[in-house]
Amino acid sequence: MSFTKILVKSKQNARPSTEYYLTLDMAKELAMIERNEKGKQARQYFIECERKAKQMNSSQIDYSNPQVILGVFTHLKNESERKDHIIAQLTPKTEALKPLEQSDNLLSISDVAKILDMCSEDLANYLINRRWIYCRTDKSLMPYYSKINEGLMAYIPETIQTISGREKTVPSAKITSKGLKRLSMILCKQIHTQEEINDFANAKVADFKRMTATTLSSQYI
Repeated sequence: MSFTKILVKSKQNARPSTEYYLTLDMAKELAMIERNEKGKQARQYFIECERKAKQMNSSQIDYSNPQVILGVFTHLKNESERKDHIIAQLTPKTEALKPLEQSDNLLSISDVAKILDMCSEDLANYLINRRWIYCRTDKSLMPYYSKINEGLMAYIPETIQTISGREKTVPSAKITSKGLKRLSMILCKQIHTQEEINDFANAKVADFKRMTATTLSSQYI
């Protein structure tokens, strides 16, 4: 079991929230794959540990000398404490990468544009040109059924306020986590290798999950 899921009841709200507790091994694994400066530090740290271990194995160490044994144990203890400190810093940031592959968390086009570092109007035009969405006569955006069937898009009714002050319910196009990953791969495809495309897409999906997790958590506060 790589993580534990528990329900926590809020003191201010009767509705429970879900918290995840990672095992140490899972935290190490997530730290190694995190695509940011902290992840780079974790990878460099473990590479350095491996290099030092190889040096120790290749060197002629007199293990009969008590001072040598004491030095080895002191070094290992310090490295272990340093490793635990790095993992403790990385764990909150890597929780967004837990395997939550549901596509029921939805984002608006403007939210996805922010994640992809794009202008929302440019992303909307891109989706229209690629037949992901189309513009209705009332100027609202609707996803094509083919994209809905692929699990890339969805639409939900939203209530807006008109200029006259009246409330009106209109359908709103939403992008799923699967759709976000597909867009990340497509938009990155022309300038990156396949491995970098996958890394970039996974990072964007992680941003999506982090954003939706924050939104969901705020609903229980």
